[in-house]
Amino acid sequence: GTVLLVDDEDALRVAVASALRREGFSVLEAHDGLAGVQLFARHAAQIDVVVLDQTLPGLSGHDVCEEICRLKPDVRVLFSSAQTLPSAEEPGQRYLGKPYRLRELIQTIREMMDSADKK
Repeated sequence: GTVLLVDDEDALRVAVASALRREGFSVLEAHDGLAGVQLFARHAAQIDVVVLDQTLPGLSGHDVCEEICRLKPDVRVLFSSAQTLPSAEEPGQRYLGKPYRLRELIQTIREMMDSADKK
């Protein structure tokens, strides 16, 4: 599947994208919220899951989610943050605290893709 990875921490984004590619995912990378929305708009049909940092410069993770949900209402979004994450999840959304283990990230992405496939 294809993952859009939106994170302003360059070293983290590059390392996570590389790990996801090794696991067989196609990965699109954005360094901020605006770039994430623009990439999503161009590739919405191919993107299976968006991994979205909650705190981004410019557009926040929440704002990015609203924009991409307008474009594709059933999009799967995995929020990640070092901040406290909400205890409740919206349909199609999951939360993963930072720092996270790559295995945990990959497993969560696969679960999200599997649940989308069952619809």
